[in-house]
Amino acid sequence: MAVFKGKSRRSKRKFNQLANDPLWLYLLGITSLSFLLADSSSSYLLASLLLTFSLISIYVLYFRQGRKLHDKVLQQLGDFDNQFTIISSVELQDGSKKGYFDYIVLSPKGIFNIRILDFEGTMTGFENDEFWDYIKITSPYDVTKKRVKNPLNFLQHSHRMVETLLEKHHIKYIPLQSVFVVNSSDALLETDSTVPIIRVKKLKEYIEGHRNRANMVSILRDLEDLFLSGTYTKYKTSSLTPEI
Repeated sequence: MAVFKGKSRRSKRKFNQLANDPLWLYLLGITSLSFLLADSSSSYLLASLLLTFSLISIYVLYFRQGRKLHDKVLQQLGDFDNQFTIISSVELQDGSKKGYFDYIVLSPKGIFNIRILDFEGTMTGFENDEFWDYIKITSPYDVTKKRVKNPLNFLQHSHRMVETLLEKHHIKYIPLQSVFVVNSSDALLETDSTVPIIRVKKLKEYIEGHRNRANMVSILRDLEDLFLSGTYTKYKTSSLTPEI
């Protein structure tokens, strides 16, 4: 089984989502009001049922889907042998520059920088655009349209941070691949970029498609120490995936 390092960063990302979407506040506000107005055992029971409904709704709307996608990624990566090290929740820092990562996979096949895009709908844009268009059609009467930050900027920046890290430690000829991972066919990216977009169920197959590199096995431990060291790199919980 692959070796896992790190902690989940989902909590901070979800708190950011909660801050940007006031629906949860509305649900809890109605629940609190129902308790304040309750004046009998039956009304307290009704308020308690409303509280239960609100908490379940908040969990389903804000936490369940993202958790399922990350669990699927971990399941795919966990099937590799112990020559693979999966590091989650990584922040690399070089002076004022920072790079954030969902998962870094260190393997005989090279380094994989994996970024999770947890959404449903279609994101459209060119590689050099600052913003992309996002649309989700739930029904003819329920259409969501937004302008979102170009997700490629985050991925490319983190890719450059890894390249800089390797260069500063005089590590050369190491294959490095940055990829997006999405949940299902309900998530579509339309762009001119050549960055691989991998369905989560195909992630293990995608990595296995790369050939082993003779120079990788001997430096895997050094690479792991490099990513988890307290000098150039900082290892902590932080949010990577942009909110849409």
